[in-house]
Amino acid sequence: MNVRILGTDIQTREALKVKARHKYVSYALNKTLLSVPGISCKEERRFNRTIECNGLQNFTVPGELTSRYCNSRACLVCSRSRSRMYMAKYLDTFNSFDDPQMLTLTFRSVPGSDLKSEVQAMVKNFQKSKDCLRKEKINIRGIRKLEVTYNDETNLYHPHYHILIDHYGNADRIRDRWHDQYKGRVSEDAQNIRPVDENGFKELFNYFAKIFKRSHTTGEIEFNAPSLVNILRSLEHKRIMQPFGLKAKIKENEDIEEEQTDKILFGIDKNVYLWEHEYNDWLGLGTGETLTGYEPTDAFKKFSNIFEYGKT
Repeated sequence: MNVRILGTDIQTREALKVKARHKYVSYALNKTLLSVPGISCKEERRFNRTIECNGLQNFTVPGELTSRYCNSRACLVCSRSRSRMYMAKYLDTFNSFDDPQMLTLTFRSVPGSDLKSEVQAMVKNFQKSKDCLRKEKINIRGIRKLEVTYNDETNLYHPHYHILIDHYGNADRIRDRWHDQYKGRVSEDAQNIRPVDENGFKELFNYFAKIFKRSHTTGEIEFNAPSLVNILRSLEHKRIMQPFGLKAKIKENEDIEEEQTDKILFGIDKNVYLWEHEYNDWLGLGTGETLTGYEPTDAFKKFSNIFEYGKT
């Protein structure tokens, strides 16, 4: 196991409550993923590691909290931390853009058996589109995000890109070359360009796969664990976020655990806190006191049953 010490972060008790809520949901989510038939030993180890993620909160000195992150894409705690890191890393870049645009590049929906190969083709074809512009001596800057959604009614997967790029003309050139790569296989109307503000910039870092979906027929929120496992497999060793024309880059590696020390704004003596799922919180060793005081609402507890029953 490799351990890397990350930069510090200012935390309050309310921020730790948010962390507890994400831990509560992530724990239930990965317990369900473990029950999906046909998962590999590697996937089993990864889901178990996510269940244990942030299971221990260690106050080595008063005011400093050390915890270990699993870095898995199926971990909601790590996903939130990673999104905040991305936003902080690239906010200055976004603010430096003269004409920020959001380019969406889609591809046809495909069955699960074809998803991994089609994602690989998308990555290569986007690279070809960029190479064409470079040959024309056109320098482009931006951030490419890969997403996959699942339609339970058709049992098909929809891989697509959201790309933050400077200047409408550059976005339009990329779109034209995408059409050339997929002649007759993509809808021209679905490849759109729109101006983007700071809220749109933040949305870029939200999720790579929609975990929940509201049924058009029943109105219930639904969750399909096997489809999420298939999406995770198709994106293994693929970068979700990929900057281009930029110096600032962030590496993604699901197989590296990371240790992070957060500075907090409330005093707690040296102690170790262990996650107890039935308490929805971390309990102090020897004291039994909860760390955050988080308590999910009855409505939220009911919603969390989605992982066991597949719908609310």
